[in-house]
Amino acid sequence: MAETRTLTSNAAVHPLVGEAVEKVLSGREISFDEALTLLTDARIPAPDLVEAGARVTAAFHESKADLCAIISAKTGSCAEDCSFCSQSMHHATDAPSHPLLSDEAIMDAARRAREIGAQRFCIVSQGRSPSEHDFPRILSLVRKIKNETGLSVDCALGALTEEQAVALKSAGVSTYNHNIETASSFFPSIVHTHSFEDRVRTVRILKEAGINACCGGILNLGETPSQRIEFAFALRDLNPEIVPINILNPRPGTPLENVPAADPWEMIRTIAVFRLVLPKPVFKLAGGREANLGPLQAEAVRAGARGAIVGGYLTTAGGDPAADRRMFASLGLSC
Repeated sequence: MAETRTLTSNAAVHPLVGEAVEKVLSGREISFDEALTLLTDARIPAPDLVEAGARVTAAFHESKADLCAIISAKTGSCAEDCSFCSQSMHHATDAPSHPLLSDEAIMDAARRAREIGAQRFCIVSQGRSPSEHDFPRILSLVRKIKNETGLSVDCALGALTEEQAVALKSAGVSTYNHNIETASSFFPSIVHTHSFEDRVRTVRILKEAGINACCGGILNLGETPSQRIEFAFALRDLNPEIVPINILNPRPGTPLENVPAADPWEMIRTIAVFRLVLPKPVFKLAGGREANLGPLQAEAVRAGARGAIVGGYLTTAGGDPAADRRMFASLGLSC
């Protein structure tokens, strides 16, 4: 296992890493080629990149962890064909399928989110966009959850119109999740029923409505290192407030079910380089973190993460939220 360093270490790093850090800390941006070299040059030790991510994160972010719990409020039988998703009706999976849960079931989930220490609660619904039947109920639930729990209420309902974004903002939605998933050049390899530009359009609508954009994607879908950096630069162009970092946890029955597990240190290197490209957004470790990083999750936090999704994901279980809080606390981050 590679050597690890503490979050606040001032140890010397590889010259290319040091140059990149100084550039970012002085308010400049690293180039595509610089980022790709940092990611792929085997002569650059992974701990040096972790140290770089730690230094940049400490300069731009408070020492606290942003924890979010989610509920798959409407699940399965989705008409979209995302290759990584077990909820697609195009794939033969055993994922559950149900219409929008009852108000009380969603309220119960919000109360549990507060009990496990989450500051945010996200209502997630499958499909390209929210249905006319479900949308008014969701607006009402957002108001009720905010009033009764004090949680920040987020949503992930698919593509939005300008009018829907304004309505969500008025109801009290502070942040909306809409991932671009991967690089534009790789996107057609994993999704055919909508385009990369469709995803970007909704993110821009959110920003125009004054809603914070939670926009990231999934690593280890089969993208090349260059496409991974392309993905990071696409995110930089969108300027999201939060970047959730998922790592593929292959689901049986999906086209990506046989993708080999990610190398944890490769993922940590990627997170560190993403931090140099994107110094300002809050990075959140999300789906697949337990399966792919295991005990090295703390290194991913050191490399740049300042939060996590806790308590489980859409169709897969998560780790122990108390253990997550202890991990962040051990790194000097309050929850």
